[in-house]
Formats: sequence, C-alpha cells, structure tokens
Amino acid sequence: MSSRLPGSSTVSGDGITTVFVSLEQLLRSGETLTGTATAVEVESTDLTITNVAKITTAVTVPEGSPLFGHQVSRRIIPANQGLLFSVSAPGDIEGSYAIEVSCATTGATPAQTLTLYVDLEIA
Repeated sequence: MSSRLPGSSTVSGDGITTVFVSLEQLLRSGETLTGTATAVEVESTDLTITNVAKITTAVTVPEGSPLFGHQVSRRIIPANQGLLFSVSAPGDIEGSYAIEVSCATTGATPAQTLTLYVDLEIA
C-alpha cells in the first residue's frame, strides 16, 4: 500500500527535529507494525534522516512536534502503530521535501508492508 499521509509540517533548517507518523488508521483489526521501519528522502539528499524507529510503547506527541496521520488531533500513538525519525537540514536550504516511510505488519492475513509519504517544509 502506498499513499500520502495527511498533514504537512514546517521544520526549522537549523536543528534536529523528531517527526512522528501515526499509521493506526491504516492497520487492520489485530494488525501491528513489525520489523525495521525506514524513512528516506525521496528526491534529493539535502536532509539527514536518522534514528528511524517503530513506536514500541504508547507515546503522547509533544505539542508543536511534526505529526502525520489520520488521527493527528489525538496526539497519542498506540504501541506498534506508528514510527518516528529525526531530521536535520543545513541552515541554507528551504523548500518542500517528501519522505518515504515504510514498515511491515503482522497480525492480519495477508501481512503487508505499508509504504507512505509525508511532506516536510524546511524553512
């Protein structure tokens, strides 16, 4: 499955920002994320993406942090239903960047790999 997640977030080009991605609404009943999560910049290599991980315990996303997904107003991501990554950019770049995020699932048949896109605005 591949689609663009709702949301767009502005990230400062002068530091490291943690980005949260909720996949809760895309998972089938009993399904959770498994394996290694990935996050890759799609069209350039301007950004540095590190610390990509599944969220293994429920997390409340801090106010003001970039959050993507279908239920972003809740700001809570249940265990094994989302991922996060850190992103940094040189201070001299601006613009829109697409990030491809991906993770396999378990607990439903057939298992699937969710591949989605989030849009970051660097300012």
